[in-house]
Amino acid sequence: RVHGASKNAKFILASSSEVYGDPLRHPQTEDYFGNVNSVGPRACYDEGKRVAESIGMAYAAEKGVDVRIARIFNSYGPRMSVDDGRLVSSVIYSAIQNKTIKIYGNGDHTRSLTYVSDLIRGLRDLMDAEPKAPHCDPAASPPNRTAQCFLLNLGDPRYELSVAEFAHKVVSMTHSSSRVVFAPSRMDDPKRRKPDIRRAMRVLNWK
Repeated sequence: RVHGASKNAKFILASSSEVYGDPLRHPQTEDYFGNVNSVGPRACYDEGKRVAESIGMAYAAEKGVDVRIARIFNSYGPRMSVDDGRLVSSVIYSAIQNKTIKIYGNGDHTRSLTYVSDLIRGLRDLMDAEPKAPHCDPAASPPNRTAQCFLLNLGDPRYELSVAEFAHKVVSMTHSSSRVVFAPSRMDDPKRRKPDIRRAMRVLNWK
């Protein structure tokens, strides 16, 4: 059973920039439907986030639940697991261990990096935002309010770095002896990632 609407509860979904797949639009806006291979090696995660958004929107439409969706771009911060496979933790761990840093492809694919405290502030602001927030229509139906106002990219468009640039910067800053080597590209690995955060700036005054 769903009691959220009757209790005036809010539901926030931590979605991902992976819903955009290997995007053909740059930077990525919330109204972009993405470019996702539904049977590729990244499909389970990509499509998992996409179906989660679909289920959230269905509950907003059918049950009137106040759904908020945050599409989170690459984030980093203290206490990351060294073996979680993420770009930031993998490169830094290899560098401080003076191990070889492996980059897939030629290293020119990009990621936009967001510090965790900025991300948390955005999530908190999204949860706290009221239907009468700037540029929101308080009379809109729950699914339309979510789609038009409370479905947001959260990321930092100022720091779009190529993977190779990031790796060499880490090696330099850690005074590491690590070598950066290149391996064959991985299927469906996004070539560019950069969020358009104008909606978050308008609705939440977040950046």
